[in-house]
Amino acid sequence: MPRRTVTVAIAALLALGAAACTNDDGFESVTPTTSATSAGTLPEAAVQTTAEELVREYYANLTCEGKDAEAYAQLLDDSFVSVTATGVKDRAAVLKLLETNCFENPTVSDIRAHQTPGVLVVPYVGKVDSNGVSQPASQRVNVFVNDSGTWRGVLFASAAPIASDVAASTTTAPGAAAPSTTAPSTEAPSSTTPSSSAPTTAAASAEAERTGVELVQQYFANLTCDGKDAQAYAALLDDSFVSITASGVKDKAEVLELLDNVCYSKATTDDIRVSETPGVLVVTYRGRVDVDGKEASETQRVNVFVDDNGSWKGVMYADTGTPA
Repeated sequence: MPRRTVTVAIAALLALGAAACTNDDGFESVTPTTSATSAGTLPEAAVQTTAEELVREYYANLTCEGKDAEAYAQLLDDSFVSVTATGVKDRAAVLKLLETNCFENPTVSDIRAHQTPGVLVVPYVGKVDSNGVSQPASQRVNVFVNDSGTWRGVLFASAAPIASDVAASTTTAPGAAAPSTTAPSTEAPSSTTPSSSAPTTAAASAEAERTGVELVQQYFANLTCDGKDAQAYAALLDDSFVSITASGVKDKAEVLELLDNVCYSKATTDDIRVSETPGVLVVTYRGRVDVDGKEASETQRVNVFVDDNGSWKGVMYADTGTPA
């Protein structure tokens, strides 16, 4: 079955990758990494290092001193998408923003790498300053796919800014929106230009569109109180699955444990859009789940699915945690 690929969301303008020379500010600039196995999968020992290099390279090309629009563009797959509280931007929209914006003092920490064949999901805590204004850190994620030996970004997403007490103590149920904070948005420059129209993403096939919509609807249907099915929900998730919200990163086991004590009285999705690369589907949408009859805010969200021998498995869910 053809291999589809997903796209990545952006909070301040994404992160991609490579390897190694430390600048005076301690931030690393890198050379793109292309080594991979014949199946497009990295040796286990190289997964974390490659993920760190990709994310650092992603930001190195966005800084005012090191800005390189051409190098940045080469890091992005044609299907790339950025997902933040302001909405969804495709590759062209992101590159347009880069023409008039640059960022200062990028920092990334707590980088974690999760691999499925040919796909790297890389959550981390990151921040960038813009126009001399310091911005708070946020939980972020980049997704990369192996394109004939070269890693390309298909998605960037950012959750709401992290409040120190939120990151330390809040637990968010799977699919539920993480509590938002009152801290200013970290998505410079896009926070000042909310997206109001659907982006023109790399065209997904009719089959991919249909499949993406069905997968997201199934994802939430298995979490509702009327239709709760922990076994079906678990079967939809790859073993490498991670959930990313403002409260942090949870793996598949942690998400399933939360599901033992939670269900949703209502779940809705709207404005579902599908981006496709071989073997990967990136599905962005506005979603809302109500708990115990309490109406929640609708937020911008994204799921990424990979084709596992003809069966689609979820490898990532991210919620911006801010009303869309």
